[in-house]
Amino acid sequence: MPGANVQVKDTSIGASSDFDGNYTIKVPSGSTTLVFSYLGYITKEVEVNGRSVINCTFSPNESELDAVVVVGYGTQRRSDLTGSVVSIRGEDAVNIPAPRVEEQLKAKVPGLQILNTGSQPGGTVQIRLRGNNSIEGNNSPLIVIDGMIGDELFFVNPSDIESVEVLKDASATAIYSSRGANGVIIITTKKGRGKVQVNFETYTGWQTVAKTVDVLDAEQYASIQNQIDPSNPIEPQFDTDWQDEVFRDAPMQNYQLSVSGGNEETSYLFSSSYFNQEGIIDNSDFERITLRMNLEQKLSDKITIGNNLAYTRTRNNLIKLNPHYAIE
Repeated sequence: MPGANVQVKDTSIGASSDFDGNYTIKVPSGSTTLVFSYLGYITKEVEVNGRSVINCTFSPNESELDAVVVVGYGTQRRSDLTGSVVSIRGEDAVNIPAPRVEEQLKAKVPGLQILNTGSQPGGTVQIRLRGNNSIEGNNSPLIVIDGMIGDELFFVNPSDIESVEVLKDASATAIYSSRGANGVIIITTKKGRGKVQVNFETYTGWQTVAKTVDVLDAEQYASIQNQIDPSNPIEPQFDTDWQDEVFRDAPMQNYQLSVSGGNEETSYLFSSSYFNQEGIIDNSDFERITLRMNLEQKLSDKITIGNNLAYTRTRNNLIKLNPHYAIE
């Protein structure tokens, strides 16, 4: 099956199968489970158990084929969608702990490219859905959040997402014209329904440097320099590994609280979240606070009013280099 998603469980490492259903993925040490998923089929988890070749066979998920998907110019049954439209449910995306929606879409959308332009916390991300069509123009897809044209997915709390629809071909330009030339990503946020529900979610983790550069200690450096120039011997000075001084183990934490409910006439959802990510380099960090209120009131069979309000506050301390020059 082409375009099937393969992901290392509880990580953002993923891959997609090629036209013949083949895939290649690097599994970090300590990871024991691969998650195989494909729209319209039941997601499967397979233990690695030291194997280098793992095959998977899908079973149809008949209940999912009747789901209704937003496609920009209306709705369609999930079973009627072509390969140019990809639909992802919110719970399928947010099971990956990541600060940005783009990170959670990795390996979920065939052909979607996520390019990290900065490695610092809160660094910018480039999205490419249909490749680079212009040398000087903008190649990013159009972002639509609850029917409104947006600019960045960065300001959306991943836990507030109900569903994500990705339009890649003619369906993108059917309603958005030339603005959809690079594809369209449609975000629908959650609405309240049923009895009052209070949800609290949290996760935490640590970021470490995977590998540092091997360097000489002070005694080794002095020995090599004395071999190069025996006429000017030097003594070992301070033995400091500056990589240990610069890098650190950096924590990351997220807290999400929401209250929702509703009936046939009224629905409401209030949510708030706090995200904080320290950088592996000292004095670098990122903080985000989001608030959302979605209200909807049905006045009659033909009239419904409502609002979707969102507030986001971010603080980003970037890495600053302060070079010092010595003149002799």
